[in-house]
Amino acid sequence: MDTYSVTLRTGATFYGGVERWELGLGHLVLNLSKQAMGVLGLEDALVIEFDPKETKDLEVWLPRVLEGDG
Repeated sequence: MDTYSVTLRTGATFYGGVERWELGLGHLVLNLSKQAMGVLGLEDALVIEFDPKETKDLEVWLPRVLEGDG
């Protein structure tokens, strides 16, 4: 497949599916398609928290992955 995947700790995986995303200092919010949410067993947006020091790196590569620029 020529896309990214979203995989949860449960092992549930969906290829593609991110409709909108928002990166903040130390957190990433992924709004997923209804189909992706169903497969992943989610009822709301996926919020990922990480070390705020990593935000700059994510600003560089995340658009490339999620928007297909890389």
